[in-house]
Amino acid sequence: MNFCTAQTACSLNSDGFFINEFPDYPADLIEKKANLVVRLGKKRAPCIYIAMAIASLCTYPLPLLQGIPPMTYLWSFPVVFAIVLVSVVWVSRRSYQNRVALEKTCPLTLLLNLGISLAISKNRHNEHTGNPV
Repeated sequence: MNFCTAQTACSLNSDGFFINEFPDYPADLIEKKANLVVRLGKKRAPCIYIAMAIASLCTYPLPLLQGIPPMTYLWSFPVVFAIVLVSVVWVSRRSYQNRVALEKTCPLTLLLNLGISLAISKNRHNEHTGNPV
């Protein structure tokens, strides 16, 4: 896997791990866990998540610079963009304060990570088999 592809996958996965810390905030605070959400607090953590999500979208086209064929990769961009957009809107409306609503976003994060993984693995398969698309 090249650097640009790894950067994109890592960026999206970091978003997923970060948003999944929000439901545990009350318990983590009591237990004095030092994760990012506890360290930043409930007011600053959403801003960091939004910035990370936007950065993830900005890194998404980078693998194209290292030769990944556009048709094997860009097909997933609308899905990734929609999921990131929904997550950003959701976080900006402070919906993360509702634990039930927050737990419903975890599947969105999973879909986002699966989407990028499928795009990357499809390209890796095509590289090894010699298929152009």
